Amino acid sequence: AAAPATTTSAAAPNSAALSTSPAKPPSTLAPTTAPPANLIAAKPAPTQAPATSGKAPAKLSLEQLPNELPICNVAGNLIKVSDYKRMLRLQQMQLNSTLATDQAAKAKVLEMAKVNKVALSEDEKAKLLQAAKSQRGTEQEFQEFLKKVGVSEAEFRDEIYSTGLAFKTSNLILEQSLLPELVNRELLAQAAIEAGGEKNAMNQYFRFKASKHYNILKEQTQFTADDIRNEVVKAELAKQQLNRIDKKVTVSAAEIKKLYDANKAAFKHEDQLRIAKLLLLCPPEDVGPMKSVRVQLANSTKLTGEKLDAEVAKFTREKRQAALLLLGQAIGGADFEKLSNQYTEDPVARAAQNGGDLGWLNTKTLVPELQKALQPLKKGQVLPQIVSNPQGFVIFKVTDKRAAGYLAMAEAKPLLEQKIKQEKLSQSVQEWLNKRKNVVRVEFTPKFLALAQGQANLPK
Repeated sequence: AAAPATTTSAAAPNSAALSTSPAKPPSTLAPTTAPPANLIAAKPAPTQAPATSGKAPAKLSLEQLPNELPICNVAGNLIKVSDYKRMLRLQQMQLNSTLATDQAAKAKVLEMAKVNKVALSEDEKAKLLQAAKSQRGTEQEFQEFLKKVGVSEAEFRDEIYSTGLAFKTSNLILEQSLLPELVNRELLAQAAIEAGGEKNAMNQYFRFKASKHYNILKEQTQFTADDIRNEVVKAELAKQQLNRIDKKVTVSAAEIKKLYDANKAAFKHEDQLRIAKLLLLCPPEDVGPMKSVRVQLANSTKLTGEKLDAEVAKFTREKRQAALLLLGQAIGGADFEKLSNQYTEDPVARAAQNGGDLGWLNTKTLVPELQKALQPLKKGQVLPQIVSNPQGFVIFKVTDKRAAGYLAMAEAKPLLEQKIKQEKLSQSVQEWLNKRKNVVRVEFTPKFLALAQGQANLPK
């Protein structure tokens, strides 16, 4: 959602030539009445680093540095470590939400883990498995769950490990690509201010602050009021400039037909389901910047030990009960789209207000236990059980089904148009940034460069 490109419900084709994640312009956090954390791009593409008077750091972990340390100066505006940490948390939330449900996205990240030799430690594996099993109750309840969904304990364990590895790898990717994005966002935001967009950006912030999602974001990220204001306003300004660039990008019918004809075989698809979901947050462990129920309750109640254990158990029971009540309404014929829009705590769905729609998904790309549970359902049926995942409790509905086949050009058109437009927009944004860099100087601070190059000790 960083770029003004539209989303599509068309199935993603098999061919890499039509990947739905081409190079994108820098991520921005678009302020709406929905929480801005959800509008961070799920798979940020590194953009060309701006020209600077010093060499950008290669492997320095900015998480170790103090918040107030200036990283660089963009035409008189400082980007500090605190800016980096805020944007990192927001992108982690979005990316982790995507990886928890999108098997295709997870598979790509796991391929990157293999190439870059990223692995989970034994301690990380143990914690992940313990958290996943405890979410399903007692050992007996866990075994009953495995039997019900037709999954072996080894399959369950492997799925938990692969999801954990995807989370770990995605966070490393974000850390490496985020700094150029921050610089580019600052360049975009400055151009929007010059065009008189500051008032509109503040109005967007006030609308968001008045919504129910403001406090939710504050609790999930533990951002200060100033942090949220700065992030929303800066993102809105950058979005304004991206929209100006986007308006000049056009896609012709001839371009769409040419791309379809060149990649017709890529639109062959397996059996597919179109799924909608409703999520109630109840994370048993930290998921990126989203803190576990235990951590959140410890911070808000100051309880410890057995009293905290009891409060966590109570909160989890109540959240599960709320999910069961919503499940009953959905099975009873209530409008699932309205239920999801009103009650979901999923960041992406809440921002989009799309009824929790996940689009068309190949059944083979679903998490195995979910595939086995959803595949027998008919169009319009709600899965008659709650599904637990690293974020909490989920209700699923199969909104449509189709057998294996080929997408007609009319069906593929939204995907084709999006791909062409994203590529053109990415190129246009990069051209705009290159021109901007010719008139705006970006300088890394001497202190930051010294730390990056090992010439100074990390501040304590």
